[in-house]
Amino acid sequence: MKALSIQRCLLYVSVFLYVLAANADTHNLTFNLSDFHIEQNDSVVSITPVKPGYSFGLDTSKPALPLYTQRITIDGRSQKGTFTYEVNSKELIASNVYVSPNEECFAINMSVPMAPTVKTPQYRQQVYPERTADFTYGATMRDGKEVSFVTVSPFEYDAANGDLYFISSISLSYEKELNMRSLQSRAMTNNEVVKYLIITSEALVDAFKPLRDWKTQKGVKAEIISTESIFARYPGATKPEQIKRCLYDYFENHSLDWVLLGGDESVVPVRTCCIFPAVNGISVNTIVASDAYYANFEGAFDWDADGDTIYGEIEDSANLYPQIKVSRLPFSRSSQIDAYTQKLVNYEKALNAGTWMNKMLLSGARLDTTSTSIPSDAHIYTENFYDRYIRPKYANLEKSYFYDTGNSFGYIGNDSILNADNLIAAINRLEPHYMHMVTHGSSHSWLLDNGFFFSSDVFSLSNNNKPMIVTTEACNSSDFVGHITPGMCESFLMKANGGALAFWGSTYSGFLNKSQAFCGEFWKNLNNQHYRFADAVIAAKGGHLPLSISYNAYRALILSMNAMGDPELTVYTHETSHPNEHFEIKFYPDSVFAEGMRTDSITTTSLGDNGETFYKDAFCYAGGSTTAPVLVCVKREGYYILTVESGHNYLENGNNTLYLQGQTFSGGNISYTSDAIIVGNDVDSTQTQGNVVVKQGTLTFDSSMKTVVQNGFKCEKGARLIIK
Repeated sequence: MKALSIQRCLLYVSVFLYVLAANADTHNLTFNLSDFHIEQNDSVVSITPVKPGYSFGLDTSKPALPLYTQRITIDGRSQKGTFTYEVNSKELIASNVYVSPNEECFAINMSVPMAPTVKTPQYRQQVYPERTADFTYGATMRDGKEVSFVTVSPFEYDAANGDLYFISSISLSYEKELNMRSLQSRAMTNNEVVKYLIITSEALVDAFKPLRDWKTQKGVKAEIISTESIFARYPGATKPEQIKRCLYDYFENHSLDWVLLGGDESVVPVRTCCIFPAVNGISVNTIVASDAYYANFEGAFDWDADGDTIYGEIEDSANLYPQIKVSRLPFSRSSQIDAYTQKLVNYEKALNAGTWMNKMLLSGARLDTTSTSIPSDAHIYTENFYDRYIRPKYANLEKSYFYDTGNSFGYIGNDSILNADNLIAAINRLEPHYMHMVTHGSSHSWLLDNGFFFSSDVFSLSNNNKPMIVTTEACNSSDFVGHITPGMCESFLMKANGGALAFWGSTYSGFLNKSQAFCGEFWKNLNNQHYRFADAVIAAKGGHLPLSISYNAYRALILSMNAMGDPELTVYTHETSHPNEHFEIKFYPDSVFAEGMRTDSITTTSLGDNGETFYKDAFCYAGGSTTAPVLVCVKREGYYILTVESGHNYLENGNNTLYLQGQTFSGGNISYTSDAIIVGNDVDSTQTQGNVVVKQGTLTFDSSMKTVVQNGFKCEKGARLIIK
């Protein structure tokens, strides 16, 4: 034991060493004028980006010049104060013009009209912006690489002379030091690695075990830790701080990537953060529930640098960029967890894959409730949202819409009224994979053209085995704190078989245009075969991080938009199916051999103890001696997850006999080898009773003595059965 302790101590020392050798990184960014719509009325000019990735400032005393934010990954650490830039190409595109100012940012609530007030301030500076480019530090990740951001304005406005310039090329440079900190250097075994951690109460641990087992089986090594255990083992002035110190331990010592907060605030405490301070003592601080607190360990650890127990203030030195991916399931009952886990596993296994995966529903009702325009502002606003963020990224998407002033279903008369009954009917008819809602809202309702869609209405949906990914700009839709009855996000997630698998909205207010930018960047980044649900959330927030250094809408949304659902959820961004070729799995009495294409990840785990006695995860290949039964999981990024069980082998009279039941084969070339093979619905009391069905691919039985196929076997059209 003493030698082991010394070894680990030396290892930890080596991990934190870094080489003080500085060198420069250079990035070149180019911009096209065609990526912007420039409108001029008399001498007033407004600039609108037609592509995602751009934001605007919130200072209404400054001109509205688009800001482009680029994420950069640095192999090392950037050196503070070394960022420089050089404009390579700048041209004059307009003279004697006035660039319209930044629009006032409105909260999407029912008391404030959405029509902005037109202002024409006298600009104080001669040239805007003050700097063409800026660098914003993000965070250092576990592998030693730094994620940071550069923000560039492709336009320059000489307010004194009325000249507008376009910058088509700029060079960015910064010094960096090589960082040798890397978890890959740690000699961790499979048992030490924990990629996915579920935090819940002791009372709900058993309910989360099937989810833990599934994540491990698919190659994401998972564990559960109870809040009671955390509070007994980890220090901290508050329970959220104790939980965060537990996460930091797993981040530093066990390769932690994914965290599921398994319960509402009564089960897993939430950190409340200040997004707007009291003004001159007249009002009170605006406080929101923010799970972002748990995702970063840099800066002030407890987000209370000034010690006033008001967390997340500007002066608290909170780092808002996540180092781990955190989401929440706001449940409090085992039955809710069971229902969610079942629909999650069915979805990730693509058991009901089909064309519904290519369908999206857009919906909304007017935001300015005093307006009578047709189409409504929500109608126009959401269609522009689709054109800008979604259509360029989803080539095969089937878009449908149901607004207060128009629909794509052909509904007329009373059927065309956007009310709860008609919206439910539209969702049930379409069975969309994706949904985006733009309207006024509360924790329990969405305002429609006629009445409300309440959280209780979710349970009238019949999108069975076709759960949605839902985003919304409506206020308070993700508020999960202090409810007697399930709120909107909770209802969508806990709806058995259907509803939603992931829900993203705000626990506070939505903000006109700004919430759209967050949701738009989410959908854009979700269509990345390497991204999971929480990855897309992080990417959407990260692009706005440089604009969140003051109390404003960007900071409020970063803190209030909590991810709800499984953080590691593999979202199918197009119709998928299981393959019939490309890989082969062979089961023998004492071993398993699997081979696939280079893009495949193959995980083999013992079924009885969920990988404790046998666990291997690798690309292309997994195999070796093992004790049956095992489960083999084949993953191809963004396309499918396929699982196959080995069955049970018994040594009977000196011969190995394989019993196979309760299996569905959805693709690949799967073979079983044994002295005798018995197949059917109920041939082995130690396995779950069920039919053996070959839906796709080829199933081969290779026995030296006999193969017996009993009742409960089916080989569907297009699939193949081979008996040797």
